[in-house]
Order: sequence, then C-alpha cells, then structure tokens
Amino acid sequence: MISMSARRFAIAAHVTDADRTAIIGVGENWQTTRRAPMTDLVLTEIEDGIATLTLNRPEARNAVNVSLGGALRTALDRVEADPSIRIGILRGAGAAFSAGLDLKAVAAGQVQEVLEGEGGFGGLVRRVRTKPLIAAVGGRPLQAGSIWPWPAT
Repeated sequence: MISMSARRFAIAAHVTDADRTAIIGVGENWQTTRRAPMTDLVLTEIEDGIATLTLNRPEARNAVNVSLGGALRTALDRVEADPSIRIGILRGAGAAFSAGLDLKAVAAGQVQEVLEGEGGFGGLVRRVRTKPLIAAVGGRPLQAGSIWPWPAT
C-alpha cells in the first residue's frame, strides 16, 4: 500500500491523428516528439526518497524503441533533479525485464536514434548519474536486455 506521502507521476503520451506527433510530458513539463504510443511508457512512483521506474511495454517485453528511450530519459532527468529522491529502482512490467532494442525500431531504421540519444541506449547506458540506480530484474532479461542492467548500480 502506498502511503499518503507518496507521489506518483507518469510519462504520458498522446498521439494526434492530424499530424502523427505526440505530446509527452511529466507534470507541467511538456514537449513535442514524434510517434509515441498512447500509454504511460515509464511508470514512476516516489515514496520515502525512493523512485521506482517501471518500463511499461509488457506487450513488447519492454523492448526499447525511440518513445520508451525518450520516456526513460525524461524520468531519469526528473529523478536526478529532485533533491528528495535518494535512490532509483528500475524494473520492467510483465514477464520480462527488457528484451533490449526493439526490433521494429531496427526495421524502421531508428537504431542510431535509440542507441545514440542523450545518455546512450535507453537514456541510461552512458548517462552520468549522481544517485544510485538499482536494476530489479524480476523477469527474464532477453537479447541486449540481459546486459542493459549492467550500468545500474
């Protein structure tokens, strides 16, 4: 059960049919990007100085595409910026922690965009962090997802 002092936020995404752009944001900080699915890609729960980030693409075994990578970068930025957060926990929703790079992103020619964005793969691999991040690998890490938790503390 979550205490009354717990704060929740999610990376929200909304795709407009007119131009296929997406509005992604955390709280009041909104930015425009392209083709994000209509879902909360990274669920974040903050309680007692601990931020739990949950990759939320269980139907794709939490495979990292451009949208999930951007959402995770944004969530990690929020964790780093919030002085009340002392530590982060990264986990995956569903049966797998992460399948690694989304093969649909590979087929769409988005490999560089996923791998070379700020912080590297998923916004995590080459990210400079000031707070510890624990990978809570409860499901199977698949493909590159088996090495992805290594940058976590």
